[in-house]
Amino acid sequence: PSSYFLTENYSRGLFDSAQQRAVSRATEYCFKINRRVLVDSVFQGPTNGHVAGTAEVNFRCLGRGDPEFQRPK
Repeated sequence: PSSYFLTENYSRGLFDSAQQRAVSRATEYCFKINRRVLVDSVFQGPTNGHVAGTAEVNFRCLGRGDPEFQRPK
């Protein structure tokens, strides 16, 4: 129930920018519901002829004291 997925589109060579926008959107969403974001994974989605693609972010919105923030990497 606290896991989410979002995508951000990008054009040629701008995956890092799309990734940053996606993580920023995730952070803002969690903040709005009084939670903190924990990004589980970021993937480069399918590309369209190497011209465009997506940054796919899986994240969770957790309470500020959630022990998941202290989990080993």
